[in-house]
Amino acid sequence: YQRRVHGDKMKEIWTLLLIFCAFDAAFAAQAFRKGLDVSIYSNPTLDQWKCLRAEGFDFVVIQIWNGGKNFHPHFVESYSNARKAGFEWIDVYAFLCPNCNRNSPTTAVPLIAQFFADNNITFERLWFDVEPCVRCFAENKDINYAYLSSVVSAFEEVKIPLGIYTNWHNMQALTGGKIPKNFLKYPLWYPRYDNILAFTEADEYYLPMGWKVPMMKQYKGDTQLCGIDVDFNYYPIPDEKSNASSGEVKKQ
Repeated sequence: YQRRVHGDKMKEIWTLLLIFCAFDAAFAAQAFRKGLDVSIYSNPTLDQWKCLRAEGFDFVVIQIWNGGKNFHPHFVESYSNARKAGFEWIDVYAFLCPNCNRNSPTTAVPLIAQFFADNNITFERLWFDVEPCVRCFAENKDINYAYLSSVVSAFEEVKIPLGIYTNWHNMQALTGGKIPKNFLKYPLWYPRYDNILAFTEADEYYLPMGWKVPMMKQYKGDTQLCGIDVDFNYYPIPDEKSNASSGEVKKQ
């Protein structure tokens, strides 16, 4: 009886060890970086950027353009302070809308490109922010579809590296679920506020749109940290087989 009990306990120990090793290996295989994004309504000071960096965030996405409000009024200062605080990976994002002042793709996009050139702004990628907003879009979803596609084409004309920020629910509201074909050439950053640092394989927030795998996930929104309103983002470090068409773009 004692031998049997001893043998059973040893089996339990070995089972726990195997589970631990499997979990450890899985965790190591899913290395990731944490990032945050800030809108034009947030202008962190240098000390606040340092605080955010000390919280363990590796990258930041700063809004450059917000619909009818146009440019972020303190973008250059915010960008400069983020660099000084140690953020080497900086992306930008832009929200454009058809019913907003100076938001024609042939007007807004060249202005944004010229702003980057004039202020010596370098970044990894510009994310086109696609989401509903009150009176920003047309009631006719076909008009919205055409506008969104034309914005991407305009950014292509000025050779700005792109990504798309949206999710299935946003696209249903704006275009009835139709996804512009030129969207799918670029990686996806999608919002889903479940506070989970992972993509869900059966995630209805992105799979119906046509992307196999997103590039990033905004997993927590409107959070106060270091005295600033920020959103939290998850970026899994991809393998060498990544490709842009599925959103699996390798981070350089």
